[in-house]
Amino acid sequence: ASNQHELALIMGLKPMEDLSVNNRLSWFVTDEGWIPVAGAKRQHHAGTEWDTVVNYNYTEDVQFGLIYALFLPGSAFRSPNDSTAQELITTVGVNF
Repeated sequence: ASNQHELALIMGLKPMEDLSVNNRLSWFVTDEGWIPVAGAKRQHHAGTEWDTVVNYNYTEDVQFGLIYALFLPGSAFRSPNDSTAQELITTVGVNF
């Protein structure tokens, strides 16, 4: 979709010296909108996304990470394309 806008709220915290947690909440809106069903009015809300990134520095050379993403489709999507999408990714980093 062209002419898409994103409004994001970003927050990060460091509860411990070696642990960081970063969150991002985003809303996606289109200028022109979509017509999800013939005869319906245009819908501009494409969806909302929540991302969380957790990083833990186990040692100076070893890091563990976790990324969780959740996308909630907006009113522009209708069945069967309106399912919630989510993803969980784990990471391990080792520096030599």
